[in-house]
This record gives sequence, C-alpha cells and structure tokens, in this order.
Amino acid sequence: MTTEELNLKLSKILVRKRLTIGTCESCTAGRIASALTSLDGASRYFRGSLLTYATELKTKLLGIPAGQIEKHDVVSSYVAKKMALAALSILDSDIAIGITGYAGATGGSEISPAGTVWIAAAFKGKDPCAKPKVYTKVLHLSGNRLDNLSVAVNASLQLVLRYLE
Repeated sequence: MTTEELNLKLSKILVRKRLTIGTCESCTAGRIASALTSLDGASRYFRGSLLTYATELKTKLLGIPAGQIEKHDVVSSYVAKKMALAALSILDSDIAIGITGYAGATGGSEISPAGTVWIAAAFKGKDPCAKPKVYTKVLHLSGNRLDNLSVAVNASLQLVLRYLE
C-alpha cells in the first residue's frame, strides 16, 4: 500500500473508534506527522508531534536518561519505546509512534549500522491504571536516504494498523 492508502485506512479507523494519535520523531523529522495530517479532518484524531532529532533533546524534552541512551544506543528498541511513551503522555493521545534511526547510507554505530530504524507504537488501554502496550519493529534499510525515509513512514503506519485492526 502507498502512504496515502495506509493513511486513509488508518484515519477511518481512528475516527470510527474515536481514538487520537501523536508522534515523536527523530530520523523522519516530521514526515509521519505530515502524512497523518495530509487528509481533511485530521484534527479529529491527530494530537501533535514532538521532533527530537538531536540526542540531547531526547533527554531534555522526553526525560530519557542519557546513560540509558549511551547504554542502548540512540537508535534502539529502548529509545523508540521511550519516545512513543513520552509522546503518549505529553500529547495525551490514545496511540503514539516513536521512531529513531540512521536513515542514510552514512552514520550509524557498531550496535546500529547505517540503515537501522527502530519504530515503536504505544497504545493506551481502556483501563487508565493499566500500563500502555508498546510494540516495536526494526528496519534494516539499504536504499538512499529519501527512499529509506518513505519506507520508515509506511512501516510506522503499518505497525499501528497491525495492532489497531
């Protein structure tokens, strides 16, 4: 499915179920939020987005401990989950996407080489006292930067749809 098709499908489900969604993006730099808001009426379900491209903003704005980022790597399941959970809380949404990665052909680390992207989708339950459920997905991409970013956006929407349907 194209981004447009995924977004249309997701928007219909969100409206029908009266759910809201937000994002916390790093490598995609707002592309997921842009996709989610490309349809008329997006304000019915889209709460907002946090753009924490720089590592230190993940600590300052989201409260992810710098030592944990160092331990797990900034591109990791741990950081993606923490980003999604922070967005869930800060944006007061029902669902939140967190994404961090090395989308280009350069960069990366020993733990997460270039092309590694971690996505997390956090879902609040009906019980306000229950912990949110968080699902993750890792991508190992080898295309150019723009192609990798498009794949990451689509994979993010697909991850939400998988657990929402």
